Amino acid sequence: MRQENVYWAAEDIPSNKLESMGVRNLTDVELVSIVIGNGDAEASLEKAREFLSKFGYRLDSISMRTPSQMWRDQGIEEKDSLRMLASLELGRRMIMDAEKVEKIDCSVKAYMYSRKYLSGLDHEEFWLFSLKANKDIISFKQISKGGIDATLVDLRVLFKEAIVNSASIIVAVHNHPSGSVRPSRDDDMLTDRIQRAAKMLDFKFLDHIIVADGQYYSYKEEGKL
Repeated sequence: MRQENVYWAAEDIPSNKLESMGVRNLTDVELVSIVIGNGDAEASLEKAREFLSKFGYRLDSISMRTPSQMWRDQGIEEKDSLRMLASLELGRRMIMDAEKVEKIDCSVKAYMYSRKYLSGLDHEEFWLFSLKANKDIISFKQISKGGIDATLVDLRVLFKEAIVNSASIIVAVHNHPSGSVRPSRDDDMLTDRIQRAAKMLDFKFLDHIIVADGQYYSYKEEGKL
């Protein structure tokens, strides 16, 4: 009889990885292994890979199927079909809620609002939220557009946008086409420059969000702001 997790480091088990690193750091396969399995064993990952392979590893392809199509045409267990469709529907509803966002009072809302502008790009772009004192959105505007792994940000342009909009609060957002949300040294340096300039100009710098491949990084959530 096969023993599960014999060759697994504890930190590599999807369920443990979710707890220690956060849900945004898991791959699609790891997430699916938790939804339709228990996320604790190699068998769960194998099951998840087989599941995704039936749909070309495209989550949008899964969401267009009915439960009966999934278990009749693809041979997927009914309970797995129901769990997966329910999970995708929750994600769809979250996106719909984000489209109604009028206030940026947390990092998740900033990410959900901005992802429709920044997801799927093959180059970096830097955008700025200008917010009222109560965190209502005044504007969300592109500040710069760059190449595959960088975009230059002129702080004069950034703060001119905030001043023109009579903003009290700003939130910076940019994307990483590489798919990794981990900030670079340049990202850290830029964040520090914006923070120091915002303090001098009496703006509240609420957050800097990095968007990439269905996930985000928040300087505020990571305790760096």
